[in-house]
Amino acid sequence: MAPQPLLPRRHAPQHNTAGASHNAGTANTAFRVVHAVASLTLALLTWRIVARPPGDVASSRCAAAAAECPATCRLHGRQRDEEASTSTARNGKRAPLFDYSKKGKNGASSAATQTEPERNGRSTSTSTSTTSTSTTSTSKQPPKNGRHAPERDLQAPPPLRRLVPERDVQSQIPPFTYQQLAVMKAIAQTQNFTEAGKLLYMSQTHISKEVEKLEQALNVQLFNRARGLGGVTLTEAGHLLLRYADRSLTIANEAQVALNDLLTLKTGELALGASQTTGTYLMPKLIATFRHRFPFVDVALQVDSTNRICSAVAEGDVDCAVIGGEVPRDLERSLHTALYRHDELALIISPRHPFAQQMHGGEPRGAAEQVITIEDLYHLDFVALEAASTTQRAHEELLRANGINVERLNVSMALNNIEAIKSAVSCDLGAAFVSVMAIEKELKLGTLSRVLIDGVRLRRSLQVVTNPSRYRSRAVEAFTELVLPWSSL
Repeated sequence: MAPQPLLPRRHAPQHNTAGASHNAGTANTAFRVVHAVASLTLALLTWRIVARPPGDVASSRCAAAAAECPATCRLHGRQRDEEASTSTARNGKRAPLFDYSKKGKNGASSAATQTEPERNGRSTSTSTSTTSTSTTSTSKQPPKNGRHAPERDLQAPPPLRRLVPERDVQSQIPPFTYQQLAVMKAIAQTQNFTEAGKLLYMSQTHISKEVEKLEQALNVQLFNRARGLGGVTLTEAGHLLLRYADRSLTIANEAQVALNDLLTLKTGELALGASQTTGTYLMPKLIATFRHRFPFVDVALQVDSTNRICSAVAEGDVDCAVIGGEVPRDLERSLHTALYRHDELALIISPRHPFAQQMHGGEPRGAAEQVITIEDLYHLDFVALEAASTTQRAHEELLRANGINVERLNVSMALNNIEAIKSAVSCDLGAAFVSVMAIEKELKLGTLSRVLIDGVRLRRSLQVVTNPSRYRSRAVEAFTELVLPWSSL
């Protein structure tokens, strides 16, 4: 056999070598593809984690539990959409990662409906413009610690009910004035705008403007202004309104007259108070003087103990009071007192008493005044007010101030009013200390006798009591200024 010619090395058959090289190239290509995909995936995941808002971290956990908590995921999805929309509106770079507007059967978000460009952040201009349209002005903060509040907690509270409906308040304000009603009544009487203006001392232009305002406010025509009808006449609506206008104007005039009468004391009320003695013997005279000057003012008089009268003044039940005792200490700061006049206590006895007949040969002299000493007082029987009476305590303090030992006085009878004491004294049941105001008539008639005490004059002060914190009506001012001219109120 002839030997084979040798071929160059590069042209030698390389069947096994070619197959190995082909396999190596395929593996290298696959590795590059895998590496590229892994790099792209890693880059995509890194971008999504870094670029997403903080609320999307919680959204991933919420999406995993969509089936278990539909309401919570709906709430958070709506919240996340608003945040993503706000971000898109600010920089225009991307659209929301998930579209929560499409719900599944269980109310969860359907992430499968999203397109691939939306998943990797390459959204189209259409989706970007749509997202920008739905942008909200304020983004809500994500829930803390991944916990979601119930949906009802974020709902706006119901509006508060108005205690008085606005419609009711407005309905109380009429759409016209008393001047407009007076203009309408004058036009109805004169059937002429000019004559109505003369009646009300207003110009014809002013009258026309008032009528125009009234008709616009009521949205009706009140007058027929057509010529040939014998002047301006009222329409049906005008006749209806005129009836109510007459009543309203009448009431308004009566209110003005009442206020004028109150200021001029042609009407009004006056509540007076007094202690027992002043209320019985002094106040009727003062009230008679006041009523003679102001006959239309109603006067009420309350007569009681000094303590109760002062309490009534402090509470506002009595406008003004005249008392003979002292104001209680607990009311001294809240009440104002002023000196009215001085009163004097008199020692009275029966005209048949030995002291009354001693210097007149046994003949009763009635009003004749006898003089005795303080020591003689301790041999008399006395008729006095009850020990609890403030007037009696005031009398005892006055006696002590003038050197009379009250404990040595023999009180044989205690009564509750001055008239009973005077009757007892006139029946010769004992002597008594009473106000001079209480015995004027008895001294004139001779049914009682007055005895003087040597070197002693028992005088006390009568005070006018008012409450400075209360409103003083015109009647109270007139009573204190005209009837009590000596007081310093």
